[in-house]
Amino acid sequence: MPTVFSRGRGTRAAGWFSDYTAEHVDGEMEILVLLEGIKRWATGGEFVEWMDEYEAGAWTGKEFT
Repeated sequence: MPTVFSRGRGTRAAGWFSDYTAEHVDGEMEILVLLEGIKRWATGGEFVEWMDEYEAGAWTGKEFT
């Protein structure tokens, strides 16, 4: 699927989830959208320790070592 179709999907899904949590979840929850998507976030390296079972090759196109 071309990237252009997925760019708006994250923003739309975040909006839907935000609407849902506002109506159904007690407390405060902040919904955020990754600026350049999950692939850019994962290859940036800064927060990969937060990703379960992170494998760099899965995000860079290189085979696992």
